Amino acid sequence: MNATSTVRRPILTAYQRTRILLSIGTIACYALFWWMSKQFDVPDEPGFGASLLLEPSVVGALALALVGLLVAVVIGTVIAGRVRYDAGLFCAALGLMALTIRGGTLVDVLHQRPVASTYLLLALETAILWGFVATGAWIIGRLRTIPILRDPHLPLALDAERMDWDWTKAHHVLALVLQVVIMGLVVGLLGQSADKAQVLVAVFVGAMVGTMLGGNYFAERRVPAFTCAGPAALAIIGYMLAWFSPAGLAIGHTGHSLARPLPLDYLSAGSAGAILGAWAGLKYQIQVLDTVVAMFTGWTREERIVPPGAG
Repeated sequence: MNATSTVRRPILTAYQRTRILLSIGTIACYALFWWMSKQFDVPDEPGFGASLLLEPSVVGALALALVGLLVAVVIGTVIAGRVRYDAGLFCAALGLMALTIRGGTLVDVLHQRPVASTYLLLALETAILWGFVATGAWIIGRLRTIPILRDPHLPLALDAERMDWDWTKAHHVLALVLQVVIMGLVVGLLGQSADKAQVLVAVFVGAMVGTMLGGNYFAERRVPAFTCAGPAALAIIGYMLAWFSPAGLAIGHTGHSLARPLPLDYLSAGSAGAILGAWAGLKYQIQVLDTVVAMFTGWTREERIVPPGAG
């Protein structure tokens, strides 16, 4: 008998295994947040409560979001951590959507508190939630030292080659700006109303496209907090614009598309979309950022790489 004929093919391909594990992790995290939301009455009025800082117990609502996110990160990493380095945060971010789906929209927030300073409150909530996401990213960094939870294809030394720090830092700033600008254009185009499904799709697609076009600068550094900074920055920009011209408060309306998604929308769908975009950017290597930099400076990224041990 031919030896090759006795080789058994795996039941699942790597592609199928990856998606199954990510799906299981996402469902587990979503179920966790849904259960916690109902168990602890956050939001206090399902279908209407839309801001954690406007809940009757602000401390309780924020604590639920933080504890839920950290537990979800651990669950997602245990289930799918060997698929992608930041798969746990991806699953946790999608799970966090349960809180915003059970809540309301910007219209409900403005009806509850029809003053311009409400937008400043939303900007503050965005910064707090990004801090929670950054804490989740830190947890991932600790979990990746556990061999059974670590992606076997990811070396402990994340950078195989040392690059000039100033050049790398400048590229990361430009990548973040590009991510925010492109995401803003997509959200402005797709987020034409405060409808929950519409803003979630707009934020997710915008974050994914904006991060993907940033090339591999997000993915290669393996810093999920940096990857998710774009959605948070765009949210704060949108709320500040709405604060400067708060027309339509009395009817729960804003003319600023970037202010229609809520902080939970940006940090759940936005973070998940950004992480997915980083994965896609690493895979497809679109390198829009490299093209722009080379166009204006004549420098290519490869020319600035410092060989290991140099300098």
